[in-house]
Amino acid sequence: MIFEENGKFGVCNEQGKVIIPCEYDKVFISSYFTEYYIVEKNDKQGMFDMNGNLVMPCEYDGIYFSTSSSYYYGNDIYCVEKNGKYGLYDLKNKVEVLPCIYDDVVNARFEGYPYGHDSIDCIVTIAGQRGLISNGNKILECEYDYICYTGDKEIKLEKDGKYGICDMNGKIIVPIDYIFISRCDKLAYYIVSKGDHKKGVYSNGKEIVPCEFDEIYVEKTGNQFIFITKKENKLGIFNEQGVMLAPNKFDKIVEVREYGPIYRIKENGKEGRISINNGELKVIIPSEYDEVSYFKYYYTVKKEGKIGLYSCDGNQILPCEYDYYRSVGHISNFDQFFGDKIPFSRSYERLLVGKEGKFGVCDLKGQVIIPIELSKEEAEKAYCEYIISIVTVDDGGVTV
Repeated sequence: MIFEENGKFGVCNEQGKVIIPCEYDKVFISSYFTEYYIVEKNDKQGMFDMNGNLVMPCEYDGIYFSTSSSYYYGNDIYCVEKNGKYGLYDLKNKVEVLPCIYDDVVNARFEGYPYGHDSIDCIVTIAGQRGLISNGNKILECEYDYICYTGDKEIKLEKDGKYGICDMNGKIIVPIDYIFISRCDKLAYYIVSKGDHKKGVYSNGKEIVPCEFDEIYVEKTGNQFIFITKKENKLGIFNEQGVMLAPNKFDKIVEVREYGPIYRIKENGKEGRISINNGELKVIIPSEYDEVSYFKYYYTVKKEGKIGLYSCDGNQILPCEYDYYRSVGHISNFDQFFGDKIPFSRSYERLLVGKEGKFGVCDLKGQVIIPIELSKEEAEKAYCEYIISIVTVDDGGVTV
């Protein structure tokens, strides 16, 4: 128990034996940790364990042990102050693990750093410059204005108003040259910006997309992604290797769920389609149409009131010069020939098309089956007769 004698304090055990000499100005037990006595003498503090063993010499100006404080480390590691400087002290091993030479020592986990129960990670400050120490090893010198853990085992650094990125061992990943850095999801790509606020992409030790764009958007499709760049309100495309796939000429680039990784593009008010696979761009439909619509096996395009067709792989089936088209599966008298035995599948997909009042039938390769020189009714009838001539209908269904 704590006792007083001649204005000094000490501690004796239950048998009355003095275990801490009665020579201290103060002796108390922290409300946070009851395993130690805090002693104070001539405005200096130290610590004893419950058996009266000295675990910290009485030479510190302050011992910081609040669990709510950024100075708290646990595992009997305490922040200590000496002559206005801060360090860390290990009570179990009775040694300073970090010398009292820093203006501030802050538990790094209070600033987002991942907390390991067996590690001592702290952000230290000298003359307003921050550094990072882990388990006594200097990871970063005290030369940064700001240090912040960003997640994914990376640290964001600030120096003279510029930002960079390093890994957990202090190796620079992105040099401290940028006024803005943002990682692309969990990928090893970073949107960066320099003094003129123009943006680029940094990866693998270099700018793979130059810092000359107003905005950069990341689009991910399956296991690939692209960078859509914006410059003077026009959009362009780079692949993930930094190769420009399209210059900044589009008004709109939007991924659409059609036939694979397809993007709808608009250029000067005209619409088209492109695909991007394995980092390469292919024009499916050039951006020259008023409207583009997707169906199961093909695209229809419209320009100046005329209709054309493209296959899904970008081959033009019909030039944009027709007034009318529809699937022959919708011919009104088609069923009277075959009943419910005719299967509706791509193998039977044909198109009834018309222009300048004349109609005919073609297939999805653009091959003319019924010449475009009949009335609509005559073309429908001619196509039905054509089907009769090439198929056999029996109880087993239809065979060609």
